[in-house]
Amino acid sequence: MRIEVYGSGSDGNSYGISDGTTTFILECGLPMKHFNKASGYGLAKASAVVTSHSHGDHSSAIAEMHRRGLTVYCTKETAEVYAIYGQYGVNIVKEKEPIKIGTFTLMPFPLKHNHTGTMEPCECFGYLIYSSETKERLLFVTDTMYVKNQFKNLNYIMLEVNYIKDNLHSEGYDFIDSRRVQTHMSLETAVDFLKHQDLSKVRRVIATHLSESRADADVILKTLRRTTGRACYIAEPGLVLE
Repeated sequence: MRIEVYGSGSDGNSYGISDGTTTFILECGLPMKHFNKASGYGLAKASAVVTSHSHGDHSSAIAEMHRRGLTVYCTKETAEVYAIYGQYGVNIVKEKEPIKIGTFTLMPFPLKHNHTGTMEPCECFGYLIYSSETKERLLFVTDTMYVKNQFKNLNYIMLEVNYIKDNLHSEGYDFIDSRRVQTHMSLETAVDFLKHQDLSKVRRVIATHLSESRADADVILKTLRRTTGRACYIAEPGLVLE
């Protein structure tokens, strides 16, 4: 399986997932001109776009990608926010209902996330992604306080590691930090999650959605490597893993 990082973080998240037969876009939170540059005009290779939730850093380009011919898979909330609900080629993601995209099957599962400002619950999904072409499994988890699920036979893990708890007080605790601890995953929570998973077949662990001010890439990498004993990476634009 091939994983390409086009953007990861509050400025926009987007990834290309391919097994050599089927390619799709996972998250589309970059402006189209930035996406085109980062992906090498990746829309030409992709057949669909899948997003986790409605927030702009994950879905802002979804309507444009739909207009350009990609099949869309998103939450009902996302479709309504971007005025594509009910349109041809727009499919609503629901818990425990598999998504079939060529040789890929995606199983959605709910994540715990809230909306900025109101702190009302946000409909948000992670995905267990399986390729019938390569027989590999990718776990994708973003924008969540925690994950209760346990998974087996994983080969790749893309996991939000937004902040380190000790860093929250390094420059003064504010509203954004208050929201962060209720809606995003800390390094400490990520480590606890990984310790409860079957990592026997995992080859790559990719830390995504790092905060610019509350994360430390070096500390995160060292901690994840020590925890998993696997090859670990920070999701930075231009990173390609197979």
